[in-house]
Amino acid sequence: MLLYVGLLNIFLSVVLMSYNWHSNRSTLFLGAMLVITSIYTLGYNWGVSGESRFWLAVFWGNFSPIWYLGGPCLYLYVRGTLEDRFEFRRSDLLHLIPAFVSLVGVIPYWFIPFEQKLELADAMLKDNSVAIQLRPNKIIPVKINLLIRPGLMILYSALSIRMVFQFKARFSHFRSIPMEQWKVIRNWIWTLSGTILAANAFALAISLYFNNYQDMDKHLMDQDLLHQVFFQLLLPHGYVLGLLPIAFLLFPQILFGIPIYRHSGSASPRMTNDNEDIRFWGSPHEQPHTSPNPNYAKGEKPLEDPFKDLGERLLRVMEEQKPYTDPDFSLDDLAELLDVPKHHLYYCFRNILQTKFTQLRMDYRIEHAKKLLTTADLNMVTFESVGKDSGFASKSAFYSSFKVQVGCSPGEFVETWNTFGK
Repeated sequence: MLLYVGLLNIFLSVVLMSYNWHSNRSTLFLGAMLVITSIYTLGYNWGVSGESRFWLAVFWGNFSPIWYLGGPCLYLYVRGTLEDRFEFRRSDLLHLIPAFVSLVGVIPYWFIPFEQKLELADAMLKDNSVAIQLRPNKIIPVKINLLIRPGLMILYSALSIRMVFQFKARFSHFRSIPMEQWKVIRNWIWTLSGTILAANAFALAISLYFNNYQDMDKHLMDQDLLHQVFFQLLLPHGYVLGLLPIAFLLFPQILFGIPIYRHSGSASPRMTNDNEDIRFWGSPHEQPHTSPNPNYAKGEKPLEDPFKDLGERLLRVMEEQKPYTDPDFSLDDLAELLDVPKHHLYYCFRNILQTKFTQLRMDYRIEHAKKLLTTADLNMVTFESVGKDSGFASKSAFYSSFKVQVGCSPGEFVETWNTFGK
């Protein structure tokens, strides 16, 4: 079962990263963490518990630098979600130091012939103590490696939880943040980080016991409680893996992050020290958008969603500029036109306008076509040209869409209008 869950999550993470690259780039870190966790768990499932010499030779030691990136990915995902921006700072290179050290140490092992790695795998399957004696990484011993990996994940999980508390204390009272979405994301990050923390705390405890266990021959391992407990390490990781697809299906709004509405040209808020003022920085001539809603401080629901302004501006642009008449008009174009991130628009469509972009675009195109059909001289204008002027790429697309939306063909609509509409 764990095998299928791991494969499902790898597939899900690839879809997540590719689909959300242009909408909410912070999910790239979430997807990367999901891939790392999945591969790590599959490595244990195929190589250790499955007693496969081939997969043990493939996974043992070769991917150790990657395992150190799970924690930084979680940290960067949480920070980007809270700050509503995708950013990799120069100081973030510090998070890559453990992975870099591991990379330097494992390079010599990469050049060992695979046949020799298969022999090492056979030795480990016969006697588990061999795993402790081997040094696939010339810098980090296996015992230390077993402690550092879960220890770093615990650290980054704790930092992520701490960031949420800091954000709540500093930013959650501002009217620019939709409170309902903030609660969803807050609970999601707490659940995600807390689960990872608990799973790796268990893994760290088992690793400590594993490191202090002297007699590790396979026969004794089969009879000892340690054998059962050690392989139960897969269950917490399996729980983390199973949590994510279920969360995405039940709560797709977690992919929106915490959209922070600000006027065009303003930048994202920045995390500050405790003694610094908190501002939403805009252009030099723009008043910072920091008007707090008193109800936020009391923990009450705000009077209205701050993205209502964006919804109104969106509709105004559609009505006045008519960008939908371009057959290639897309959500990317709308985001560029409004100068807002795409995930802001996703949130706005779902929670403010309560429709999809494709449906809204279709509604405007059909209304535009109906207006042309009732005002143009059809002796001079064809139905095909009406559809083209309304944003439809072809005559067939215009006819089929019109019939679905209106319930009749353009010709029938004109006949009805001439008979009863005038």
